Amino acid sequence: LTEIDSFIQTILNDWKIPGMAIGIIKDDSIYLSKGYGYRNLEQKLLVTLQTIFPIASVTKTFTGIDLCLLEQEGNINLQNPIRSYVHDFALYNDQLTNETTVTDLLSHRTGLPSHDALWWSTDKTREQLFKSLRYLQPNKQLREAWQYSNLSYMASGYILQLVSGQSWESYTQEKLL
Repeated sequence: LTEIDSFIQTILNDWKIPGMAIGIIKDDSIYLSKGYGYRNLEQKLLVTLQTIFPIASVTKTFTGIDLCLLEQEGNINLQNPIRSYVHDFALYNDQLTNETTVTDLLSHRTGLPSHDALWWSTDKTREQLFKSLRYLQPNKQLREAWQYSNLSYMASGYILQLVSGQSWESYTQEKLL
């Protein structure tokens, strides 16, 4: 790790990244925990160990791992139709409703376009969003194409909650983190 500081500075410069934090942990030992660059360029505020960064789509990784853990526990099979576990699950038509699997949701291959406007800055609960999926018209056939979908991951997290009996946050904290 003797050259890590200069390496990180090169990355910041080359990629025009204002700031970042790095943590290197192995076997419960912290080898590096450090902030680099600025959390606010205008005010020249440095990234510190207390700087909070949004993790955005990294939560998708958590959701996928959580569901694999749920499968390892024997509580779900990601290849089975969602209706096997969530009986009131519904998508736009019977074929989608009866054949869509959690793997389809996680793989962005449900046939649904993003529909991001539905969830972005909404007051709707996960349950409300989950139940609204039935009204969203697909623009592709099931498994025909890859189409990025935040709603598919919200739905996957909600399925995790329904099957496990724990909120996504609680399950992730207990089983993953």
